Amino acid sequence: MLYTWAHTRPGSGHHRAGRTTVRHIVMISQIPLWSMGRSVGGPAFEQTVLGLSRHFRISLVQPRVEHVDTSDLPDNVTLHPFEHRFHGLWRQVRKLGWITDTLGWYSFASSAWPIVRELCDGGDVDLVYGYEIYGAPVARRAATAFALPMVSRFQGTLMSERRHMPFSRIRFHKHVAGLSTPADLVIMTNDGTLGRDYLLSLGHPAERIRFWMNGVDPSIACVPFNDARPALGVPADAPMLLTVSRLSGWKRVDRAIRAVGELSRRGVDTYLAIAGVGPDEGRLRALADERGVAERTRFAGAVPRHELASLYRSADLLLSLYDYSNLGNPVIEAMMLGLPVLALDVGGTGDLVKDGVNGVLVPDADDAALLADRIGALLVNRPALRESGARAAAWARENLWSWDERVQAEADALGALIEAHSASQARRQA
Repeated sequence: MLYTWAHTRPGSGHHRAGRTTVRHIVMISQIPLWSMGRSVGGPAFEQTVLGLSRHFRISLVQPRVEHVDTSDLPDNVTLHPFEHRFHGLWRQVRKLGWITDTLGWYSFASSAWPIVRELCDGGDVDLVYGYEIYGAPVARRAATAFALPMVSRFQGTLMSERRHMPFSRIRFHKHVAGLSTPADLVIMTNDGTLGRDYLLSLGHPAERIRFWMNGVDPSIACVPFNDARPALGVPADAPMLLTVSRLSGWKRVDRAIRAVGELSRRGVDTYLAIAGVGPDEGRLRALADERGVAERTRFAGAVPRHELASLYRSADLLLSLYDYSNLGNPVIEAMMLGLPVLALDVGGTGDLVKDGVNGVLVPDADDAALLADRIGALLVNRPALRESGARAAAWARENLWSWDERVQAEADALGALIEAHSASQARRQA
């Protein structure tokens, strides 16, 4: 249903009595609709925008990205792009990258604010929504200036572990600033990074926090199977491991390569398919060559989301060995498709992956020999491994939210917040 109302919001200066208007949200985000190219990358932001657009009118304020334009959005989502200077400039250069990243932080706020201010000044905005650490402070500024309710939304956080590091509030200032921004409602994804605990440590009231896991599209189980092995050059009878992530440091795809190298040293011929792109690709290719498994390591590149289902189904085991979190979309999607998952037991991984029930947990992934032991024990009986995948799929269907259910819960929370704010404003005016 569409969230609508028909009354005058006190103080707005915009009269709407006598007609029904779809509620209007201004959403501010530094994250693009897709992180690795058109229809490639994590689906959380895309699902949020498209899902909420079925309930609200959305003005989306975000940096200009070549692979995102108005043709990708429904009619009731209006894109307001701007140039984001300094972002990502010299990021790999120590200290210099920190300076340009800081400049990018202030550049985002100074460029987004005039657009947000003009939208809110029109008088028909019902809520401001700050998506992730860049968007939240700008949304707070607008909420304060125009007496609007405000929501912040985070996909997880790396700060749960880093907050105890020396000078963490300086080194990770933008994370601290974004996550500590006061909001009427804070939505934090339960992705295994213990984000709720960190929000509480920053002083957010527990009753304002919604700690929800991402959804999954059940229809991916109905996508016709197209064996991905021939295109990857992987024999039909060979064991194939899979990683799906952006190729950046904390995703630790190197651990998978080291394990395959150890298996190869033992005479176990295992292939590894790596889906994703990112700044670490060159280093990972060099590591595969160093470990003597370059010929058995397949870099699949940026795989469009509609093709991922076949890649999951073509593999024997998904490896998720991230440093901070292993409850991301690849793990959820793999479970839904019956692909067994082996994940590093870190952070809140155990909230989803239950060892021996719907997956396998390992306590340590830095010891390549021990990791290879665990993987090898699973691959020795591939029919049994497939049976465990079927159990994981049954568990996922029973326990996981679909994206429709996940977004509906958020839409209900936003609608209730708007109504409560409107009632409060009315009481003040009475």
